[in-house]
Amino acid sequence: MIRITPYGGEALFAAPGIDELRSRGCPGRDDVRRGVLPQPLAIVILCTDGGFCESGGVRQTVRAGQALVIGPGVPHHYGAEGEDPWTIWWLHLTGSTVPVWMEEVAAAQAPAVLPVGDARRLTTLVAEIVILLESDTTARGLRQASGLAWQFLNELMVGDDRLETDEPVRIVQQHLLQNLSAQHRVADLADRVGLSSSHLAARFREATGGGIIEHLTGLRMARARELLGLTSMPVGEVAAEVGFTDAFYFSRTFRRTHGCSPSAFRARYAAN
Repeated sequence: MIRITPYGGEALFAAPGIDELRSRGCPGRDDVRRGVLPQPLAIVILCTDGGFCESGGVRQTVRAGQALVIGPGVPHHYGAEGEDPWTIWWLHLTGSTVPVWMEEVAAAQAPAVLPVGDARRLTTLVAEIVILLESDTTARGLRQASGLAWQFLNELMVGDDRLETDEPVRIVQQHLLQNLSAQHRVADLADRVGLSSSHLAARFREATGGGIIEHLTGLRMARARELLGLTSMPVGEVAAEVGFTDAFYFSRTFRRTHGCSPSAFRARYAAN
């Protein structure tokens, strides 16, 4: 079992999160993160904006929708490119199976930049792990968090391979991601790619493991978490930004997904 390691070393599972780095002018935060991860600690960083990582004199660009994997004992530093902030979702990992997973993603000796098939789905998994670890420290909750971590790592390892042979699914995913504030019907999405509603729904589920509306809700909740955590935008405006015309329905959906209200999520993020 892969363990999610804590800060402070008191709990068995912890330390996923979301953060924002800037190249300069970000009071209270380091502009660039530097370090050497102790054995056997590894870090996986999911990027929703661009940045860079440098190790051994080699500088790699990390673009939005990619993941950065840094192995144990590898000197490195990473941060935002230019003036733009870099939003990252991250997990620290340890355990006997971590080296095996690192070998699979070619990150055992140096940082690796990986393609991500569905970044919003992966940020949703990290957010679910964060919420579980904050709200349920029972053995059951920790096992569930570990299971989600395994799912995250497996999907990251698969990358975008599942979508390479299904262009209609990729087109629909991109359309949804780029138009979160719009209203969507499966029939309209099917027309966009020249398929029947039932055929698109079946292909989408086969490629992604979930339904279209479920996928759209996950995208909207992931974007809502970013806006709640990294901006002061009122909850009603966040709701509209992610496609909810009714702020109360947005709050109910958010609570059903995350186990807390949007305001409580924002307060918890600010406290951390």
